[in-house]
Amino acid sequence: MIRDMSQRSDLLRHLLREPRTLAELVELSGASLPTVRRIVGELGEERLVRVVGHDPSRGGRPAKRYGLDPGGALVVGVHLVHPGMRLVAASLTGDRLDEEVPDVGSLDPDDVPRRVARYVRRVRERHLGRPILGVGIATPGFLDPVAGQLLAIQRAPGWTDVPLAARVEAATGLRVTLHNDMDALASSDAAAAAESAGHLVYVGFGEGLKFSLMFDGAAYAGPFGNAGLAPDALLARLGRAEDAALLRVPGLVAAIDGPGAVAGVPRSVTRDRFEALLAAYAGGDPTVAGVVERMIEVLGAETAAVVQLLQPTTLVFGAALAGAPPAVLQALERTVRASLPPLLDDALDVRPARLVGPASTALGATHAFLTRHIAEDVPTSGAPTPPTPSAPPGVPS
Repeated sequence: MIRDMSQRSDLLRHLLREPRTLAELVELSGASLPTVRRIVGELGEERLVRVVGHDPSRGGRPAKRYGLDPGGALVVGVHLVHPGMRLVAASLTGDRLDEEVPDVGSLDPDDVPRRVARYVRRVRERHLGRPILGVGIATPGFLDPVAGQLLAIQRAPGWTDVPLAARVEAATGLRVTLHNDMDALASSDAAAAAESAGHLVYVGFGEGLKFSLMFDGAAYAGPFGNAGLAPDALLARLGRAEDAALLRVPGLVAAIDGPGAVAGVPRSVTRDRFEALLAAYAGGDPTVAGVVERMIEVLGAETAAVVQLLQPTTLVFGAALAGAPPAVLQALERTVRASLPPLLDDALDVRPARLVGPASTALGATHAFLTRHIAEDVPTSGAPTPPTPSAPPGVPS
């Protein structure tokens, strides 16, 4: 049984990357053809895998290509934005099929299980007959990903030592995994770009700055779930504390529009203003040029230091910089490369993130769930029947 689960996990890992023929799966896994055929058949019955294409015929019957079933099982992704949240349902191939943004004035740990359970019920109603494998939750903060424990979020008081995965599992009856939001984005973006090997650094520019790390195609989260988080003490260049503030969305907006521009303003409004300021810079607006150029100078220098330290083969500018104007991304790339020795410069591929848009992190959580679900050999059949949970205080049913 243990060997079967290991072989099943191995085959799913290969199919997660790209469709394969049975012969290719035999070669990659080392399992026998009868074993591969049996496991692929079982995965098909669970609506995880199906035939997605055929190889060109060479005179006989064309070989079938098996891949993840885009019309089969679903995964729910949850992005805890703080104070709000976003929920999506996605196919195994990453297609967004459903999305909700609850009207949440403030987000309390007791709110999340009930809201996720309610959304899971709605997804089942909207997509009858499609099983839900589980729930991936993406959040900022310090985590214990193995235990599913949210240890602390510095900017969200009250979110300390929360057994979030266990609470959502109890409310939904589904398996739940917990991930850092930037790491979920990074791994999902790498999958979208078909980058399964090499070393990658994802520059996560958002409410703070985090360098998400992938080594040989695998995310490195560290013991507290958010390795690569850059604290202000490391960001302030030449002792200028204001430089650290530029390396976050609200900090750059406040530097141009004044502190009142972000005080008490919804994060979505601040994010829209940030994007507008980058567009103004790209359009040659002299009123924003000085601040944006300083941000580019400092972020480029900090990123170059990380590149020299870790020597990645790929550097991705993402999160709030995903979809930034080409002029901004090109200036950042020039700044980074100017600080690198020729050997590292020649070996480095720099690109913008593939995943752009407000739902990207929630979709990243579905991919992060699927990756861990497969890696940990968790069977998908025989899932418990979801309970009917009682609503936490203050959350309507």
